[in-house]
Amino acid sequence: MLNHTGALWHYLGSFVLYTLGAVALIYGAYWYARRSSGGFLSGAAKNNNSQRPVLEIESILPLEPRKNLYVVRAGHERFLLAASGDDTTLLSQLEPEFSEPPEMSEIPVVQETPRLEPWYALQQPTHVHSGRKPDTFGARFVKSVQWLVSSRMR
Repeated sequence: MLNHTGALWHYLGSFVLYTLGAVALIYGAYWYARRSSGGFLSGAAKNNNSQRPVLEIESILPLEPRKNLYVVRAGHERFLLAASGDDTTLLSQLEPEFSEPPEMSEIPVVQETPRLEPWYALQQPTHVHSGRKPDTFGARFVKSVQWLVSSRMR
């Protein structure tokens, strides 16, 4: 096949060497840019170290595709912003939100309603001597449906 294996190894060795050199050159440029002027992370790095107020999005309300309302906090101030595809508009400055402890209010006492018992738990009077027939299956079914409806209404 190949009579010159030395030429092949020379080619592969120089390819690996030049590739590593290019990667080292790119990393060196990235390191220098990051160290000298803040580089690619300049906005995030400067906000953390400075005394300027940090912007924070409190809530977002999507209205339509590419249209949103934002509540933004800058220090102790809050703003309502509207943002669409190409435009951002300040709608108003909101009142600052103070985190005061909630006042203790009295909890209303709810009186318990009497519990309805199902038809089968009620004591049925026995009228053996009165000649009245005991409840049939249909009458018991109607009573159970009435009980079920009345218990769901509460």
